[in-house]
Amino acid sequence: MSQPKVVVENLSKTYITKDGTQVEALENITFHVNEQELLCIIGPNGCGKTTLLRLIAGIDTPTRGRILIDNQETKPGRAALIFQEFSLFPWRTVLDNIKFGLEILNVPTQESHKIAQNYVKLVGLEGFEQKFPHELSEGMKQKVAIARALAVNPPVLLLDEPFAFLDAQTRNRMQEELLRIWEQEKKTMIFVSHNVDEAVYLADRILALTARPGKVKTVCEVALRRPRQRTSQPFIRKREEMLKTLIEELDT
Repeated sequence: MSQPKVVVENLSKTYITKDGTQVEALENITFHVNEQELLCIIGPNGCGKTTLLRLIAGIDTPTRGRILIDNQETKPGRAALIFQEFSLFPWRTVLDNIKFGLEILNVPTQESHKIAQNYVKLVGLEGFEQKFPHELSEGMKQKVAIARALAVNPPVLLLDEPFAFLDAQTRNRMQEELLRIWEQEKKTMIFVSHNVDEAVYLADRILALTARPGKVKTVCEVALRRPRQRTSQPFIRKREEMLKTLIEELDT
């Protein structure tokens, strides 16, 4: 059996507030993510989902435990993190936004242009290379953010509710786009969502966290063939199962 792509072992995170109060965000979390797997993380508000992604990305450090990516301790740059907000530079064009990470890595200009152009094509933004963020729809902005993250070829792509602010139609379309990109790029992805329907539509497995402090409540395989039909009985049953899991936490 091959080594998992991401390993999280006995992970806990405690914050100290300005008044000196200790807040335990995550407690003794252990799970793994396989190579090329799309894992979705769900849980009640405030259960530490974003904190967990920040820890995996190496932006924050755990109080206890460890995180391995490709059997090495995580550090900044080993995973790319996409937030709810698009975080695009308003003064940069689509192409130049995608190039940003490559510039930080000192990739030669000609090569970075070629890489960025390839990802423009991958996310379906050909013809918009010289547009600025204010000229784009919300869905297009998120495509730029995804392209920028993928351009630096991260071992793992982390997505923190990236479609939360999109309307329902655009959100469904972006879910389809993400699956297309995932299947083409063969990337390991960890996707945080508060939307159970979205998690069931996207995930190979769903990890559900408890209410704060976040602990692993369950890890559930989504054994449904793609493309998935939201109105099919197997899909509805899986969604109801995961909703029940969340409601149990809200009632505690």
